[in-house]
Parts: sequence; C-alpha cells; structure tokens
Amino acid sequence: MKALSKWVISMIIAVAALIPIVSVHASSESVFSGLIENWQMKYAAEEAAASLISPDEVDAQGGWIHAGMNVSSTMRPQGITTMWIKLELPSIGEQRALYLEELYAQKIEVYMDGNRMFQSERVHGVDLNRILLPLKESDSGRTLLIQLESTTESLGISSGALIGDYHELANAHVKKDLFDIILGSALIFSAVVMIVASLFLEKCQLKSWIPLCLVILSIGGIMTFYSPFLYTFYGDYGELFQFMLDIFMIILLPAFMYFFENVFGKGIFGIVRMFRIVLLVYSGISLICSILNVVLGNEFFDIYRFFSVSATGFVMTAQLIIIMLSTGMYIMQRKRDYILLSCGFGIFASIAAGELIWYYTTSEAYKLYLWKWGLIAFLLTLILLLGRRYACHNALVVQYSKELELYNQELQLSEKREIISQLAASVAHEVRNPLQVTRGFLQLLEEKNTDDLKRANYLDMAIKELDRASTIITNFLTYAKPQLEDTKVLNLSEELKHVENVIVPLANLHGGVINIDIPDHLHVYGNSSKLKQAFINLIKNSIEALMRGGNIRLWAYGHKGDVIIHIADDGEGMEADVLARIGQPYFTSKPKGTGLGLMVTYRIIEALQGSIVFKSEKGIGTEAIIRLPATAIEENGE
Repeated sequence: MKALSKWVISMIIAVAALIPIVSVHASSESVFSGLIENWQMKYAAEEAAASLISPDEVDAQGGWIHAGMNVSSTMRPQGITTMWIKLELPSIGEQRALYLEELYAQKIEVYMDGNRMFQSERVHGVDLNRILLPLKESDSGRTLLIQLESTTESLGISSGALIGDYHELANAHVKKDLFDIILGSALIFSAVVMIVASLFLEKCQLKSWIPLCLVILSIGGIMTFYSPFLYTFYGDYGELFQFMLDIFMIILLPAFMYFFENVFGKGIFGIVRMFRIVLLVYSGISLICSILNVVLGNEFFDIYRFFSVSATGFVMTAQLIIIMLSTGMYIMQRKRDYILLSCGFGIFASIAAGELIWYYTTSEAYKLYLWKWGLIAFLLTLILLLGRRYACHNALVVQYSKELELYNQELQLSEKREIISQLAASVAHEVRNPLQVTRGFLQLLEEKNTDDLKRANYLDMAIKELDRASTIITNFLTYAKPQLEDTKVLNLSEELKHVENVIVPLANLHGGVINIDIPDHLHVYGNSSKLKQAFINLIKNSIEALMRGGNIRLWAYGHKGDVIIHIADDGEGMEADVLARIGQPYFTSKPKGTGLGLMVTYRIIEALQGSIVFKSEKGIGTEAIIRLPATAIEENGE
C-alpha cells in the first residue's frame, strides 16, 4: 500500500508540473508575433476641429475605410492635414511591443481606450517617424487610435505595424539608422583631419584639396543629419538638425561642382564653370532663406521649403546629369586616371540622379537611401586613385633618387676632372721642358760612354723613365685640353684599320686575335689622332685583360642618327664595384697603371659629343659601347 500510495503521489506531482508547460505551450500558439498588414483609416479636413473631438467620438462617428500596406497611400491629399488610423491588436504575450517603422506626420498622438500613451510633435519638415510602443498581455484585443497631423507632402503609415519581443524590437529600433550616424561621423572626422593637413600643403595643391575636403565634409553632414536616428531619439533638437542639414546641402552643391571642375576642367563650352557659378548664387539664396526661416520662426516656411527641398532637388538632378555627360566624354580620352575617377563620378551621379527623379515622380513617400551606395563607390574610386597616384609618386621618388645619386657622382667626377685639368694645364708645360733637356743630355752622355756597358744601361733606363714621364704629361695635356683641332669627316672603317695595324703586334704578343667588322659607309666628325688614341686605349685595355689568349671583336652600325661601336673581349672581366669606378681619375686595376688612359679616353669621347658605357662580368669578359653622332654623309648614305 505504501508503495502504491507513493506511486500515485508521484504521478500527481508530475501531472501538476506538466500543467503549466502545457498551458504555456497552448497560449504561445495563440500569441501573435509578426507584421500587421491591414488597418482602418479616415481623414479629417480641418485640423482645429479634429483636435477638439475625443478619440472615442472619432471611433463612434464611423466612416472608417479599409487600408493596408498594399491599399493605402502615404501622399497627403490636397486640403487634408489630419488622419486617423485604427489598429486592432491581436492576442499578445508578455514583454511585447508594437513597432511602427515608417510613420509620416509632424504631429503624432497614440490612444488606447481613450488614454493617450504616446505623443510627438515636430515644427520642422522632417516627417518620417519610428515609434516603439511597449505592450502588455492585457492589451490583447484592444484598439489603438493614432492621430496624424502634417502639412508636408506625406501623411500616413507605409510599412505596417510589427509586433514582437520588446527587447529584440528595441535593439533593432536603436540600430536601424545607426550606420548612417557612424559613416557620416567618420566622413566628418576625415574631412576635419584633411582640413588640418591642408596647413602643410603648398598653395598650388589647395585648389583641389579644399573643395575635396568640403565635399567629404558636406556629404558626411548630410548623411548624419538626414538620418531619422537623430530625430527619433533627440527630437527636441530637430530644428537644429534641420538647419545643419540645409547648411551642408548648401556647401555640397558648389563644392562638388568646383572639385569636378578642378579635376576635369571647365567642360564643353564652359558649361561646368557656368553651372558652378549658378550654384554659388543659388546656394547664397538658400542660405538666406534658411537663416530667415530660423530667425522668423517658420513664418515663411513655404518659401524656405521650396528652396531647400523642391528647387534643390531639381538643381541637384541637373548638376548630376551634367557630371554624367561630362564623365562619359572624359572616359573616351582613355586616360587611366580619368577613366577611374570618371567611373566613380558616373556611378555616384547615376544613382543619385535616378533616385532623385524617382523621389519627385513617385506617388508614395520615399526615403532616399541608394545615394549612400553611390557615395561609397565614389569614395572607393578616390581611394583607388589616391593609392595609384601614391604608388606612381613613390616610383618617381625612387627614380629621382637614383638619378640624383648618379648626378652627384657625375658632379663629383666632374669636379675631380676640373681640378686635374687645372693642375695639368699649369704644371705640364713647366715640367715637360726640363725633362726634354735632361733627356737630351742623357743621350749625349750615352753616346760618349759606349765602352761602359753598365753605365750605358743606367743611362738607357733613365731615358725610358723620362719617356714614360713625358707620356704621362702628354696624357695630362690631352685631358686638360680636349678641344679637337683639325676636325673633319672621318671614315670610321679606315680609321680603325690604322688602329688595327698599330695594335695587332701587341695583341699577338699576348696571344690575342682581333676581329674588326666595320661597314665602309659609317662616318663621324672629329680629329683623326684623338679618335685613334681613344680606340687604341680601349683595345689596349682589352688586350691586357686577356688571360691566356682570346678574342677581341669590334663591330659598328648606324642607329637613329648615331654610330654605335662595340668593343668586346673574353678576358678576365670586372666585379661590379670595379666597373662602377671605371673612368675615375687615377683609378686603375693594373699593377703599374696610372689610371690616366681611360680618363683621357672618356675626355676624348665627350669632346666628340659621344658617350661610352661599359658592361662586364667577372670571368666572362668586358664590352665597351661607344655612341658617336653620325655625320651628314652617313645620314645621306642611309
């Protein structure tokens, strides 16, 4: 018995525990959660008379007509300023709320059973409202009466009424237009930073920088103060927000056109510049109307609204159409920067112009929002363009740095050469004369002392060293005075054949073979002896670079008014650091070299108005490339 009684008691407790769950489940099935798409409505012709009638009397008078998301219109009928909406609440649960996302009116009052549960009134022209009303389970089946009053173009409800969990709807209500505030504030902050940065720019850069700052600033301001977020949560400052919206709109119109003009020019027949002047005048009139509207307390609201809304929309549409047509023409120029920026301008202008046209032609209330995506496309285009220009400028800086380094090297080399020239010019003549006298007396002593072999060898060595000193001084003089005398048209093939005859014995001594392939029709203008001296120095260096025999090739050809001569050997070659110092005064890689040979060669080639470049790789060989101007004979021969 005890066991049976315990079992019965357990069953009773279990059933008692299941009853609330079953009842909650059953009630949850009957609780409504979702969108109410149908309601009733009626208009009141006179605002003053309608305000004297209680909600219960309005309901009792009847005259309600069926309405809904697919039936009613949000355009205010002519002569109507007041509208009533009757909404039957379904069965609801605890912690529920009613969310009206798009309610168009300047004044709103919400009643339930004759008691007012919400009130809002605006004196400015922003008539879009978002309302969140908390509900209780006891409100199920009751009737909501909503009185709407407005003198703007829109009046009514367009998106239906949403019933759901209070916390979820409250979260969605707060986040609904928060993106506009975040993005708009970010743009305003960026514009302020850019304006501060303009203090460090050059005056010529401010011409396009300041308009761009104003465009970004005004777009950020419009995006911020056009958002319903501020009017929903900070409605007491609605007039200030509306005034700031007007100011940023006034700034945007001429600034955007001025920026476009600075980037692309004044347009065909100067239409861009002329329209920019029109916008400046129009913006001045709009600014005066906005200030008067605030100071006089909306006394001339209709005039103000005409300039701030109606006329502004048409002016902006015309501006965007001009920009679209202009960008289309600039794209045809096929310049990469123009194409990139024109695409950004074109996308933004197309979206904004299309939305404005839809706004003014639609029969329903419409909130502009697509222009934000056009704006994002435009800003992304600017970022891409600035990034591309930064990369190009960075490449130019690197290029200029390399060129500056080369220029500094050339400048230092030129200074060294100038010093050597001055030194050679002042010393060479004074030293050469006593050397020649000394050499003459040594020759006489050598002739008189033929019986003493040792003394004769000493005298011969002294004469050779004097000859070597004389050669060095001759090189100094050649370097110091590279002016070419007795210049004439030279046949390059004949000149190099003479050089070959002189230099072949030295090549044979080192086991080298010289191959020369010079066409007969190549001619240059210069001094024969200087030209031969330069090529003898170059070929002599190639011969001395041969390790155990090798080949030396000379070939030439005409190219774009120049004669190009190549001298290539398969000798020991040079490292990169040695190659970089070729031609510098007193630099040589030879144990007994003076570094004057190539220095003189460079000087001669420069005097011939030519250039010389070396290419070399260690263990493979060296190639000298000489470029000399071709003469008229060569040009006619081609």
